[in-house]
Amino acid sequence: MEIAKLVKTALEETRMLILGAQILLGFEFSGVFRNGFMALPPHVRYLDGIALWLMIVTTALLIAPDTYHHYAEYNADSGRFHQLISRMAGGALLPFALSLGVALFIIGEAIGGPLTGAAAGSFFVSLGLGCWYALPYLRSRRTGHEERAMTAREQSMNKKPHWSSASRKC
Repeated sequence: MEIAKLVKTALEETRMLILGAQILLGFEFSGVFRNGFMALPPHVRYLDGIALWLMIVTTALLIAPDTYHHYAEYNADSGRFHQLISRMAGGALLPFALSLGVALFIIGEAIGGPLTGAAAGSFFVSLGLGCWYALPYLRSRRTGHEERAMTAREQSMNKKPHWSSASRKC
């Protein structure tokens, strides 16, 4: 697949992820204004602030590639930029999983106590990180050697040299 299509697809996918992250961010923000928030124990309010901060980081990591593409790359498509999109979207999954894990801890603690909350939060974080990081890593070790080599060749063809032989002095 040519690099322009890869970049276009990656940008479209991150735009879809941004929508979901913004919805969850809105829920996080609205929680502070709900009845009973101030009646919650202080540690729960702090944890809610941490979950909010993690969701803000997630949203920022998803928004950044599109902005970078427009202003820094001048809408040019390259293998390096495609790697940037992939890394930032992959990196956004960590704070996303942690934020949802903290939110599940808060809910679980309200329903069944701290042990239930810790079990629910840690289960989701483990499940999310396992599915988003561990399984793809294990799968990549078994398959895709030819595809990764071809992608590396395409990306190296799109890189511009840092110096030319005409400007080099002997």
